[in-house]
Amino acid sequence: MNLAKLFKQTVIGFFLMFLMSGCANYGKLTLESGRPEKMTIQELQENWDDYSIYYADWRSVGWTGGIIFDPKKDDKTLVGDKWMKVEDQEALSRVITSIQARNPYPKLYQILGPNDEFYGYMYLGPNRDYVIMTLKVIDGNSMKISDLQQRTLGVR
Repeated sequence: MNLAKLFKQTVIGFFLMFLMSGCANYGKLTLESGRPEKMTIQELQENWDDYSIYYADWRSVGWTGGIIFDPKKDDKTLVGDKWMKVEDQEALSRVITSIQARNPYPKLYQILGPNDEFYGYMYLGPNRDYVIMTLKVIDGNSMKISDLQQRTLGVR
């Protein structure tokens, strides 16, 4: 009887280890408002040249889903397959306006790695609960951000 109990505990332990190690490769979004040196979208726009900037274009609904600000002066890199590069300040103004026109309360999030390493910022118009995306670490310095997809309201 003790051998069976020990076996079950061992199997559960291995399962939990694999589950925890699988989650260790994913990033997360946290609201920027929690930091004392809070960044704003206005500061990001003014200092746009300090960032590699990408946006998600939701052509099916006619507006921008989100904007990524990847600091150029750090050793971290954000990559994505379907994100489109912002080339100048005028284009950045257009995509910010597109987000703000559709949502009166867009939010600025920090993009953090598994150990809360800072990777950059994401500006989202829709609530992040209604956006589906994956933030997955590729290596120690790179994180892949999947394409943003809209979650159908009322369906989870």
